[in-house]
Amino acid sequence: MYQKPQKNSVISGLLALVAIVATKGKVLLGTILKVKGLGTFISMVISMVGYWWAWNLGFWGAFGFVALIWIHEMGHVLAARKIGLPVSAPVFVPFLGALIRMKELPKNAKDEAIMAMGGPLLGALGAFACLGIWQLNGDKLWLWLAGIGMLINLFNLIPVAPLDGGRIATLFGRGFWWAGLAALVVLSFVIEDSLLILFAVLGLLEIDSRFTRLPRWVFLVPVVLALAHGIYFEQYLVGGILALLNLLLVRGKLLGKDDGSEQSEPTQDASFFEVSAGAKAVILSAYLAMVLILGATFWWLASISALVR
Repeated sequence: MYQKPQKNSVISGLLALVAIVATKGKVLLGTILKVKGLGTFISMVISMVGYWWAWNLGFWGAFGFVALIWIHEMGHVLAARKIGLPVSAPVFVPFLGALIRMKELPKNAKDEAIMAMGGPLLGALGAFACLGIWQLNGDKLWLWLAGIGMLINLFNLIPVAPLDGGRIATLFGRGFWWAGLAALVVLSFVIEDSLLILFAVLGLLEIDSRFTRLPRWVFLVPVVLALAHGIYFEQYLVGGILALLNLLLVRGKLLGKDDGSEQSEPTQDASFFEVSAGAKAVILSAYLAMVLILGATFWWLASISALVR
């Protein structure tokens, strides 16, 4: 029986914090990334060991989990190449997933949405492949990988940056992002994961820079939420650490030191968001289809397995 991993919230939170701090080591990271593929390999191994140890996944569970994340990220890489956008190879951040670096900005919101959709699309195909293997051999490891693969890609479709859904929702205005922020906060309490509040902070920062300048008090909300989350679930250390991290991330906003000016208008050029109604309709249809298919499949998998136990 391959059971759902029992996550140690304290260990996961501390390791995620260490990972975030480590990614700030620009000199070391830059040196590693100069060797093609080395940064991806090293970060994959570190992530795999982290999941294996902290979440008790076992070797093959951790390997499969990291492989599914890699497939998702390669979907972004392939989509970026298709639209002529140069990007880096994936770099893994333990307990936060992985990322690719854009070497230049997309030309418009449509290109950004296409690149963002590549990850969940290829990632979903990887999850369905795991489902097919399970149906052939009956090994519940593949069933678990199929379910967690669906969940990874479904989570990434929540419409708030830096998640893929937020990049897609750029086409449709900040209303989608506010809905995504609310979903993240609710989900953080439902699944008892305060790290989701960190994603909400990043979403607020991007709304502020791309759509409209937000009042300073808004940036205190995730700090308070992190503390409240820690108190509610009696995870005081994790709650305190994440509240401090959130405070550090929004410190410049709270002090009014946002690159030397307090703009009332978004920094993104308005022409970036000018996309034809037809393109918007196609992308929105594809986005909703992915959400429905992944959501329905995960629900079905959860109903026939021990994924939610």
